[in-house]
Amino acid sequence: MLVKDGDKRFARWKTRYDIVKNGKPIRQLSEESEQKLKKEFIRMAEIENEAKIIISKTNTPTMLNFAYLAFAREIYGLVKRYTKKTLQNQVEITLLKWQAQQLNQELLVKIKDKVFEMMGIDLIV
Repeated sequence: MLVKDGDKRFARWKTRYDIVKNGKPIRQLSEESEQKLKKEFIRMAEIENEAKIIISKTNTPTMLNFAYLAFAREIYGLVKRYTKKTLQNQVEITLLKWQAQQLNQELLVKIKDKVFEMMGIDLIV
């Protein structure tokens, strides 16, 4: 089963943090910030869907799906935060961390490669 699309996630997020509806003193997002945030929700949903497809092609127990999806989200965050050598080091550390939790190394590498491909990163780790 694929995750919900990014538009639905964004709409849910916007409803939750809507100033008028909830009356909380949160500053309103500018239109530009709102569009950037919406793109991030959509991109994250796409990455999770691709990771889920990769996971479903293997004989992975369903109870481990959340861990592989969390790994995909973490790699996505690293790609957004770091570049070049620092990114390479951080990804290696992250791979070791998730392998220590008894996750399949080949599957982790496939997910990492897919995230890199979707983000346009050409880095060998």
